[in-house]
Amino acid sequence: MPGDLLLHPVALVALLVVLINDLVLKPYFPGSVSGKLSDFAGPIYFPLLLVSLAEAARWAARRRPWELPPSATAVTALVVGIVFALAKLWGPAADMYRPAVGAALWPPRALGSLVTGQGIPPLRPVTLYQDRWDLLGLVVLPIPWWVARRVNTAPATD
Repeated sequence: MPGDLLLHPVALVALLVVLINDLVLKPYFPGSVSGKLSDFAGPIYFPLLLVSLAEAARWAARRRPWELPPSATAVTALVVGIVFALAKLWGPAADMYRPAVGAALWPPRALGSLVTGQGIPPLRPVTLYQDRWDLLGLVVLPIPWWVARRVNTAPATD
């Protein structure tokens, strides 16, 4: 089904780490550990999210087959890695990254604010520190491809 990559335990753990880290650890317990957690969990989760969104769009458009092969996840992970590296190493890329990711994260933030009765928050760029050591997080880039292979080769249950 579209989005099934996001139901894999690895994807769920990566999402949980990103959310807890960005919403709790970074604001209330800033430090080197909270600074690195998203650098490792994000490159796992975001390629799976992007491929899942593409599959959902293909499914909604009634395109057959709607499934994308694991190689699409590998390419997406590579693109996520390149964007991440550019944002960490090159000022102009970081300047584009901050508002773009802020806009991408706005819908869940707005939903959370509405649920808690705080109203609709404004769009705001994310905080990004350019730290070359964050590139260590790129070692996890093969994991989304591995997840896609596991999900796509699992026997279908009806």
